[in-house]
Amino acid sequence: MNIFVIGCGRWGSLITWYLDHIGHHVTLYGRQSSPRMQSFLATRQNDLLTLPDSVGLTTDLRDVEQAETVIISIGSQSLRSLLAEAPMQALRSKTVVLCMKGLEMGTGERLSVIAGSLLIIKGFDDFVLQPTLYSERVKAHPLEIFLVILIAGSLAGILGMLLAIPSYTVLRVFAKEFFSQFRLVRKLTEKI
Repeated sequence: MNIFVIGCGRWGSLITWYLDHIGHHVTLYGRQSSPRMQSFLATRQNDLLTLPDSVGLTTDLRDVEQAETVIISIGSQSLRSLLAEAPMQALRSKTVVLCMKGLEMGTGERLSVIAGSLLIIKGFDDFVLQPTLYSERVKAHPLEIFLVILIAGSLAGILGMLLAIPSYTVLRVFAKEFFSQFRLVRKLTEKI
């Protein structure tokens, strides 16, 4: 299994070492500014253990996209800001394990509540609000928008998703002007 561990403190590094030890492909993430991560990058060790060469080390959070499972082991006060970072949007399609304890100061919320609410809100925005808003602007059905973005993403990744709706709109206008004799084209372009 391809596992990405976020947090290079004692707990995160021990989890990383153990998962590698039992045969998983593991990458350990730490912030570039973290002295602990700098120690791992320089010597592959901290005061507790030495990580084998089979463990990947990274300071680029975008590497989370290659993982099947993400383990988060950071200070409880940092969870909300971590989940708000752009690369963390990839978590929707992954198994996420929180190896943390405590409550968030200020709100008193458990970490599972914070993670769950942020991921649910993001999912609602991505799968309900955005297709509805796009559909009103380009005069297409929300399901049509969702499918176009999904197909473009599977064909061309993030760039495809970004260009999906503008490209689809241009194609619809082009089709309406030059291929309006076909029933399918008339149906797809009737609102523009």
